[in-house]
Amino acid sequence: MKKLIIITLIINFSLISCISIRSGEYVGTPNSDFNFSKKQNIKIDFTYEYLVDGSKEPMNNPTLVNTWIGFGEETLKEIPNVSVTKEDTIADYIFEVKVQEKTSTLSTTILPILSGLTLTILPSYISAENHMETTVKNKKGQKLATITKKENYSLIVQLFLIVTLPFTDFVEDANQQKKDMFKATYKEIQDLKILTAATKK
Repeated sequence: MKKLIIITLIINFSLISCISIRSGEYVGTPNSDFNFSKKQNIKIDFTYEYLVDGSKEPMNNPTLVNTWIGFGEETLKEIPNVSVTKEDTIADYIFEVKVQEKTSTLSTTILPILSGLTLTILPSYISAENHMETTVKNKKGQKLATITKKENYSLIVQLFLIVTLPFTDFVEDANQQKKDMFKATYKEIQDLKILTAATKK
């Protein structure tokens, strides 16, 4: 009997999957061009906060932080005449990027517990808002502008959603959202001519 219960649980959990949904404000944002006449070094200073019901929670996830930084730097490298640096001394501009992932107890605790008690026959809805604030500074530390972007991201976890696996990849969706948010930030910096004006001074 015990073996039957264990086998049943294994089968149930093997059939659990999820689909992801993003609000998609920045889907398809094109690459930017800061119109630099010569190569400029840009450094990203990144901080990450995880908030539940508005309260900051401890978060020690270097992999997540490095993923955000990686997409920020990767997207910068796609811009003409931009070189990414990690050194303050050679940076022509510093982008101070602060990301806050905002969620709720309902998403992080209540719904997952209720769903787990039913072996996810009752679905669990996990939702969060990624809020990105980028402060652009010149090499002297003077603030040039602040750009804010935000986009929602949700996961629906339920038994038998494994049938959606060929059509969705929640990790890829989450990564693409990060890249699109950086692209949208850089596009606004371009459209406002923030760096072009500063370079000419």
